Amino acid sequence: MPQISLPLFRNGHLQYPIFASEGVPSEDEDEDDRQVAGHAGTLIFCDDGTLLKKVGDEEVAFYSSLEKHSSLSPFLPQFHGIEYIEGETWVHLQDLTAGMLKPSILDIKMGSKTYNRSTAAEKVERCKQKDQASTTASLGLRLSGMKKFDRQEEEYLKMGRDECKSLDEEGLVEALKGFFHDGVSLRQELVLDVLKRVQEIKFWFSQNEKLRFTASSLLLVYDSSLCSGEARAVCSMIDMAHVEEIVESDGESRDEGYLLGLGHLQEYLEGLL
Repeated sequence: MPQISLPLFRNGHLQYPIFASEGVPSEDEDEDDRQVAGHAGTLIFCDDGTLLKKVGDEEVAFYSSLEKHSSLSPFLPQFHGIEYIEGETWVHLQDLTAGMLKPSILDIKMGSKTYNRSTAAEKVERCKQKDQASTTASLGLRLSGMKKFDRQEEEYLKMGRDECKSLDEEGLVEALKGFFHDGVSLRQELVLDVLKRVQEIKFWFSQNEKLRFTASSLLLVYDSSLCSGEARAVCSMIDMAHVEEIVESDGESRDEGYLLGLGHLQEYLEGLL
């Protein structure tokens, strides 16, 4: 079991600690904040290269049945089991930023809609409106959050959820390009790393007739402290809270929304080479 800590109270609010390499809460939250999207307080970064993510029943069900979908495992962070802490459920996963001194992180929300069969009827219309207002409905993807270390300015540049949601296709492509530009040069070798993985995931989805992923993300990570030729980029599927089986009534035999997003992402990455 990794070393963990109880929640901390800071400024009157309950927060979960993010661990530094010594296994104690980091004093510099901005520098060590590796969560660029999602709800605050849902991750605990541990000192052994893993993390704990607080989850609900649907995500527990997905990881509990992962052995039935073993071909998907190479595209996910390594799964180390389910933990129960103070009455809450956490999945124990690989920390994709482990060992990185200056991790640059991009969260891309995949799929052409953010609702599924289990979404409450009164919420579906709101989801449709939000999807239409962003690039989700038209492109099958939108940026959800970004944090990039600029080697020239020697500081982190961040893009939050609201700014990401406001991007049109042109803005999304420019932001993607900006993520791979470290302030000195465009890191095309990192683009190639991600492109290769996107092509592999796209092939998996082209064969997949069982699962549909809603509000799931691709997480892109690389260490900005390393020079060209030293760093490798990671691209992994995360956020499995809304995975459901494809049924005949869906009218589709594959997850067409996710495939739409992968096709556009592949196109944008190829455009950076």
